[in-house]
Amino acid sequence: MSERFTDQIRAAFQRLAAEKSGPIELMAVARELDLPLNVHRRKLYVAMRDFIRRGEVERIKPGLYRYIGLTSHAGEIQRKMWRLIRARKSDGVTYQDLVELCGASPNYAREYLRMLTKRGVLKRIDRRRAGNLPSLFRLINDPGPAFQANLEKAAKLRRLRRQALERIDAAFAAVLEARQALLEIEEE
Repeated sequence: MSERFTDQIRAAFQRLAAEKSGPIELMAVARELDLPLNVHRRKLYVAMRDFIRRGEVERIKPGLYRYIGLTSHAGEIQRKMWRLIRARKSDGVTYQDLVELCGASPNYAREYLRMLTKRGVLKRIDRRRAGNLPSLFRLINDPGPAFQANLEKAAKLRRLRRQALERIDAAFAAVLEARQALLEIEEE
């Protein structure tokens, strides 16, 4: 399969949403993809959980969903965060500002601020002594309007995914080899 499983589910939701305006049954998605639900049930539920977390799908009740569509993705959120940081050069920003004004998750906002601080673009001002306030980050080295992407994190995630897939392939090969050995034992 050249298309990822989540992309296939998304395409099925889009087709079904175009056909009817109401809620969509998970069974209808499985039928649209020609998936035997007894085989792919767990994989489908995990994908649905991820869709719900991203806000792409809303769960009405078990087995019944409403497709909302893709919202802004990480690249757009990073661009929004970068524009806000540049707009507040003198005042600075907190991770909470990025969460509230840019739609980033708290962990994503903190990670982005840490990355920019590590690069020497931002300076962290600790305000815990002043009434337990969150840290403030000020722009000290403005590289310009081109937003600062977290390329190191993306490369690390690609490397980790590749390693995980290699481990899965090795485990799968070991299972096949063990299965073959068991079949040979039964034949003797």
